[in-house]
Amino acid sequence: MPNVIIIFLLISSCLSAQQTLLFSEKGKFKVGGVDAQGNCYVIQRNTIYKFNKQGQVDFNFSDNSKGNITHLSCSNPLKITALYADQGKLIVLDNTLSPVGAVIDLHAAGISDPIAACAADDNGFWVYDAGQGKFVMMSWSGIKMQESTDVRRLFSKAFFPTEMTMISGNLLALSHNVGVVLTDNAGNIVKTLMTSGWVVSVGENGIYSASETGIVVQDVFNLSESVITTDMKGVLKFSMHFPYILMQYEKKISLYLLTAQD
Repeated sequence: MPNVIIIFLLISSCLSAQQTLLFSEKGKFKVGGVDAQGNCYVIQRNTIYKFNKQGQVDFNFSDNSKGNITHLSCSNPLKITALYADQGKLIVLDNTLSPVGAVIDLHAAGISDPIAACAADDNGFWVYDAGQGKFVMMSWSGIKMQESTDVRRLFSKAFFPTEMTMISGNLLALSHNVGVVLTDNAGNIVKTLMTSGWVVSVGENGIYSASETGIVVQDVFNLSESVITTDMKGVLKFSMHFPYILMQYEKKISLYLLTAQD
């Protein structure tokens, strides 16, 4: 197995780890995320699968009446959000992929073009409305609680978040045209961080920017960086919750475990 080297720049120490393949599953999947226990959440057309770290499907969810799932967030494994952007509907699932409450009609709540969503630390969720250029906080019952100003005016390029997550009470959103933005508790952008990787992800530890030879982990608050040297060739998307990395390839997904070596 290849070795993975993690260099913590602030303390100038070096940790060597081994990358171990836990499972691979053939098929065209889209990565939704991986949690602290190594459970993997992936989409295949209109079905969500939850794989355990042994590669077994523990649970699945599908609703044929709403079309394909366009965005999935498992940043809170007890409040997984599945977005059907074409119909403006959002379903909340628990850790067994069972629906929690009624389907939320975002169009009826005034969200004209929802493209990404995630559970918030408070009693609700964030959704980005591309039609109005606003981050909107919704209650779990589908009531609009607060919204940001139009964030599009801050950028010369189009702003379309593809990933959203919460980090220390703040919303973190990734737009490949712009970078990663950090908001305050009202959804207004307070910081924009540029990324250099060709595949970028956001997670509970910050920003993950990948090149073919490794991943840079950036802390969004103190701007420290850790470098993970590993083979990322062929990876279209990935999700990381250390020590687990879930990688999406063209025709398979693979889960790896990073373990420290003496």
